[in-house]
Amino acid sequence: MTRNKFEYIDHSFWTLNAIDKQALASVVLGKPTATGSTTEFHPLGRPWRSAQATSTRRQLHIGFKTGLPGCHTEAARRLQVELPFFALLADRVPDLRMLLPNFLGRLTIGGLPAGILTEDASFGGSRRVTPSVTSAATRRQLATVFCSKEDPAEAVFYSEPLNNSFASIVAGHERLLDATPLPVLADKVELLGLTEYQQYVIENLGALTVDLPPDSPFSRSLGERRVQQ
Repeated sequence: MTRNKFEYIDHSFWTLNAIDKQALASVVLGKPTATGSTTEFHPLGRPWRSAQATSTRRQLHIGFKTGLPGCHTEAARRLQVELPFFALLADRVPDLRMLLPNFLGRLTIGGLPAGILTEDASFGGSRRVTPSVTSAATRRQLATVFCSKEDPAEAVFYSEPLNNSFASIVAGHERLLDATPLPVLADKVELLGLTEYQQYVIENLGALTVDLPPDSPFSRSLGERRVQQ
């Protein structure tokens, strides 16, 4: 059987397609459950279309990552970096697949970029998501793909994201939820075909996008937050 190197991206499409857009549009954003230097994260619950709500999907919570004032396009820009990188990891290091966000996609409002839809690992804020140092086991997995005698770890990996932002601990387990900045030298991931994954995302960006009307409760509450900020 031929391996589908874009499986992670295709899975994201099917997951986004299962979201009940009407239910999502009715969500009113409250205070974020997490705030970074340029983005904030909001839990959105589980607005799945009943016909598409498999037993696995019913357990999956959705979250919304959007930019802070002055960085409103930051989250949307991240998608075209993080989704291809996670897809490359899922393809080249299958053992890490379960540590990655279940899916990623773009949210637009009236066709304008608003942020990223992704898994809410906090289960609506009921689980603590704590940034952590990337484990030795995960680093070894990454090294099998990105490192060699000519390119040792110290020449390939960026210590700052590996030590502070790439990994998180959720309910006692490691997850890899944030790939901005990339933990690997850009030239190295490009040599492994990152551009091919990026091109696939660009070609299918419409299918990876959920668009909400500007007059929806979700859209109005996002606009109000941005005014208040």
